[in-house]
Amino acid sequence: MAQVKEITGRYRELADLGVELVLISPQPTGLTQRVAEMFEVPCRFWVDEGLAASHALGLVHQYGVPAGSLTKTFGEDTVLPTVIIVNPEGRIIFTDQTDNYRVRPDPGLFLKALHTHGI
Repeated sequence: MAQVKEITGRYRELADLGVELVLISPQPTGLTQRVAEMFEVPCRFWVDEGLAASHALGLVHQYGVPAGSLTKTFGEDTVLPTVIIVNPEGRIIFTDQTDNYRVRPDPGLFLKALHTHGI
């Protein structure tokens, strides 16, 4: 939810560059989609069932869900907030991953990376 809220403020700038947002979460699509709709950010929603993609990319934080968290209904493992920007040719041009689940990368960093790569 925090990441979607931060992106909302810069969404128009990202959209003007032709950026398509994809939110990937182990939570059910409807839950993630409701959060995005709340902030009026159009984007795609993909579900990483069982954290399969996150495991393949080495992004899983085992037992990372805080004690007492509502998200424990989806398991005790989580993925730390991660941003991956892929250019139109499918190459990764920017990544940002935090080691603190409460910290989200600033969308200004996304814009800087996009401009640096001529997008």
